Amino acid sequence: MNPDDAYSKSFAEIYDIITGHKCYDLEVAALTGYLRSRVGGGAVRLLDLGCGTGTHAIRLSREGFDVTGIDISGDMISVAKSKESDVRFHCVDARDLGEGDFRCVTSLFNVVNCLPTYDELLAFLRAARERMVDGGIIVVEAWNAVAVIAEPPTVVCREYSFEGGLIRREVTPECDFMNQSITLSYSISVDGEPARLVRHPITLFMPWEIAGAMAAAGFSDVVVRSALPSLQQAGSSDRMLAVTAVAAG
Repeated sequence: MNPDDAYSKSFAEIYDIITGHKCYDLEVAALTGYLRSRVGGGAVRLLDLGCGTGTHAIRLSREGFDVTGIDISGDMISVAKSKESDVRFHCVDARDLGEGDFRCVTSLFNVVNCLPTYDELLAFLRAARERMVDGGIIVVEAWNAVAVIAEPPTVVCREYSFEGGLIRREVTPECDFMNQSITLSYSISVDGEPARLVRHPITLFMPWEIAGAMAAAGFSDVVVRSALPSLQQAGSSDRMLAVTAVAAG
């Protein structure tokens, strides 16, 4: 079985179904509360980096933010654009985005773990900072390498019912902790058809690597928190993190 590219058209078309177990409403409510406490009300400009099919971005727009969502997957952006919303969606790398003056930047659901190296992480965060106003707030979610190495992931099987069918998804991790990486192999079957394989390599950045990259990219007041919807101070057992920071003047 030859693997499909991660976030290809066939994967994008079912992405919203196989991520339906996420508590998007709770996550956006917590994120909105945090951001509003820092930047106030009104149509604050927000950039969602790696927005995927736009689920977070659209909900944030409904909370009154003026949202731009970008992703390098044209197929994911096509799905996002097919939804009714006021969000401006673009298929573009953050480093090539012409817009700027964002007061908030989000990069959710572990987008940064798709970056292969620390240098790429740093470039990603610098691109975000260059498009933010001084004093702006960034929130970046990531895997917690400390917790994942201490308790490695196992095979996870889930089934998702949707109108007219059933999707079965099995995720098999291949861990290479010496190189701080995991390859997630998704075996996906729709309505009993032969399964197709999607391979998704991720990089396990240490919390201090992300915090250090934030500081090097021009951010201050870096705090490592547990992921949405918690946003509390992180512990070593939290498998997912949310790192927050302020765009330094």
